[in-house]
Amino acid sequence: MSARTLPLWLRSLRPLFREGWFAAWVVLSLALSLGAVASVFSIADRLLLRPPAGIVEPERAGRIAARSISLSSGATFDQSAFSYPAFEAVRERGAGRLAVTAFTDPSRDEFVFGQAEGEARISLASGNYFAVLGARPSAGILFSDADDLPSSPPVVVLSEAFARRLSADPRAVLGRTIRLDGQFYTVVGLTGGGFTGTETTATDAWLPVRPAGEHAFGAKWTASSAVYPLTLLGRRAAGVDARVAAQIALAGLAAEQPSDGRSLRYLSASLDPLLAARGPTPSRQAMLTLWLAATALAMLLVASINVGSLYLARGQRRARDLAVRLALGATRWQIAKSLIGEALVLTAAGELLGLVLAHWAAAALRALVLPRAGSEGRLVDLRVACVTAALALFVAFATAIVPALRSSALDPSTCVRDAPAAHRAGGRTWRFALHTVQAALSAALLVATGLFLRSSILAQRLDLGFQPRSLYVVTPEYAPGTITPAALGQAVAQLRERVASAPGIAGAVAASGAPMVSSGLTLVYADGAPEDVGGMLEGPFLTAAGRDYLSVTGTRLLRGRGMDAAEQVGGALLNRSAASRLWPGKEALGRCLRLGSERAPCMPVVGVTEDVVRGAITDPPAFQVYVPLAAAPGMGTLLLVRASRDAADVPTLLRTPLAGAFPASVTPRIRSIEQVTEAQTALWRSGSALFLVLGGVMVLLAAVGLYGSLSLLATTRFYEFGVRIAFGARPLGIALGFVRFGVLVTGVGLLVGLALLRAGQHRLQPLLFETEVFQPGVIAVAFALLLAVSVLATAGPAVRAARTDPLALLRGRGA
Repeated sequence: MSARTLPLWLRSLRPLFREGWFAAWVVLSLALSLGAVASVFSIADRLLLRPPAGIVEPERAGRIAARSISLSSGATFDQSAFSYPAFEAVRERGAGRLAVTAFTDPSRDEFVFGQAEGEARISLASGNYFAVLGARPSAGILFSDADDLPSSPPVVVLSEAFARRLSADPRAVLGRTIRLDGQFYTVVGLTGGGFTGTETTATDAWLPVRPAGEHAFGAKWTASSAVYPLTLLGRRAAGVDARVAAQIALAGLAAEQPSDGRSLRYLSASLDPLLAARGPTPSRQAMLTLWLAATALAMLLVASINVGSLYLARGQRRARDLAVRLALGATRWQIAKSLIGEALVLTAAGELLGLVLAHWAAAALRALVLPRAGSEGRLVDLRVACVTAALALFVAFATAIVPALRSSALDPSTCVRDAPAAHRAGGRTWRFALHTVQAALSAALLVATGLFLRSSILAQRLDLGFQPRSLYVVTPEYAPGTITPAALGQAVAQLRERVASAPGIAGAVAASGAPMVSSGLTLVYADGAPEDVGGMLEGPFLTAAGRDYLSVTGTRLLRGRGMDAAEQVGGALLNRSAASRLWPGKEALGRCLRLGSERAPCMPVVGVTEDVVRGAITDPPAFQVYVPLAAAPGMGTLLLVRASRDAADVPTLLRTPLAGAFPASVTPRIRSIEQVTEAQTALWRSGSALFLVLGGVMVLLAAVGLYGSLSLLATTRFYEFGVRIAFGARPLGIALGFVRFGVLVTGVGLLVGLALLRAGQHRLQPLLFETEVFQPGVIAVAFALLLAVSVLATAGPAVRAARTDPLALLRGRGA
């Protein structure tokens, strides 16, 4: 652009500076909507579109999944976790055509590195993991099959991002020792290229799966077909089709040598996308992200309609000014070009402000939707900026082209000679349609917000069967062979005595498992039961615990006696679901249970407890058996601690009793069960917060759009209203006409919004907790809120129209 044309171009923007409120609202509307689109797209890009960093040719790699059938119940299910024998069988069958590797989902464990300590996400991986994915080291070497042997020295590979947390110079950690999960490992390499694994949750450290797996899954886990900790990844060789690779995987799974305890058969296999969030069963985070993306685009559409309406209203107000310019020799193309240029400037300003907002909002959005994802890398990068710029350019032309063409098509003689003609505006049908679209999108979003709020409230009020608040679990972590079960149980028992008398502690009990943390499987044989329940994949679950287990955990005893009575008579307790399943319609107390085998001693049922959530709060009630520790010696390997309500820092309170309670090879880990439960409700809390913010902004945009349109209507129909009042029309009737328009738009918009929710019901329902999509109370509240907003938006224009002065017709002035 030349220096001579620049002043002329700047002068063409002078109307924007004279109409500061108009320009500010257009920029703010577009900034909010474009910022929402940019921030949501940054998450969707990370979760659904962009392959994991640092992987060579990710399109040839995929996750191995299977469709399986339970041999005990006959039920079919999708399977994405496999045993080590299954991994070996598939790896051997795919040699040369399908390279197969295995890993475990990253889990949080404590680390100690010099003076630094904290939590790290650790994944166990087979020796060929990095080679199959094509990951490269940024320093040192990545472990291989030679390091994945039980006799190999303990080594670990760290992500470069995690190494920067340990040292300002990442290379300085090479060759040093780090304690992970209670064991010591030598750092041999750092991953490069931003590689942090294939999961949404970034991995900090990788351990060879076979030696580390002995500590996590037991000494014989590599020979067991009943332990399924591994996710399998496959990389197709050049020329191998995905369907052929799936058949290879199925043949390998079928060739697995089953051990005692495997109770399933594989029916089919598939090679799914490397990004787990994409499917074939999308995660809840992925579905929530898709809904947020749809909401952000809907917000952009509402903002575009709003801005387009403002441009039309502005064109009506400037009709005479534009007509004078046409009469003085300006061409229609120059008028249209000037108006489109103004729209481009305002949209560009809105995009820049939106990207600034997105830079902040994307981090907050990542913390809500992907709280366990790595924080490395910028979310709002060049790719996000380019997508946002393309949308902004489309919005600029879409919102400005019709007002620009309409304004440039004015007849100068008519506008100058006939003042009312300069203010007449048609298109009532289009106006009603556009506002209905705004109301429909706002209604759909308000209903979705209400559904998430209801889900969040119900999830937090859910009766878990126990009291998670102030409940902690102390888990000893140790290397295999360093302590015997008997010695560990004795140490836990001694620790219980120390902890129970510590200040700020209300109670402590030794147990083999903890609610929502861990539990063990068993076989149950019940005398007089309608069917044998032994060998179920979904249970039964066994917890061995001390006498105070029910009081410490807050588990309610429905009938019968507690753990002390069970210890006295050698009996057991059942939860309500187990009792009703074994003896439907009959009393369970006094009946006989046999655990492990049909020839085991009879254990009379002495009590029935409330159902306790064992894992996820969305799971159905589990089959749970409680036995006293005296009947299961050596199983009391963890400690449950109930803190007093006024206790502040429980880990600090436990530090003194824990000191010296275990051998040097054992590291105690303290976890809050309350935090575990809060993590499970985080999705609904995040969803309700996000939709509440987006819904509030969208309703505001729709209300301003409705207000602006009706204000324009009040101005353009000024002469009509003056004539009607002069001939006896009541001002109240004219005002109520505006209100009726807003109510009608709201009602029709709600119906259209419910139809939109009906179309997406199959995607929304899995995200809700004990809540149906069409919840009458939520719909009623959303309609009432929209109705109130529409009445407020129409009140100003209605009053303005009702106050029209018929004498203004004689003076030729507007309202």
